[in-house]
Amino acid sequence: MIQDLSDIVNANTGEPVILQIFRSKDLYQGEQPNGHRDLLVEWNRNAPITAVYSPKIGKVEKIYWDSRTGDHKAGGLFLALGESIKPMQVEQPTSILDFAPTLASLLEVELPNADGKAIADICR
Repeated sequence: MIQDLSDIVNANTGEPVILQIFRSKDLYQGEQPNGHRDLLVEWNRNAPITAVYSPKIGKVEKIYWDSRTGDHKAGGLFLALGESIKPMQVEQPTSILDFAPTLASLLEVELPNADGKAIADICR
């Protein structure tokens, strides 16, 4: 499956449509009854994609005018509001895994097995 996805190119540029493919089990720890089966992809955003091609699927053309759910861009945005949180921009790199420990810290709840860590600037 990973090789099949890696073979898909932007039919207009010849560039791969996917820069990297990750297995969620390699990125996230924790117990999951059925294991981590998801693949995550980093899209190549060098050019618009209106048609793709691979030897396995041939050429597929479609102009998609709606938003794509689950499509995230690097350097996303998060906002936090509360009496104990001062207005500011967080300077440290932040992972989505840090949100649960941050909320737990603000609520003074222990979260001992979290994969992330509380965002210090917010929890002061």
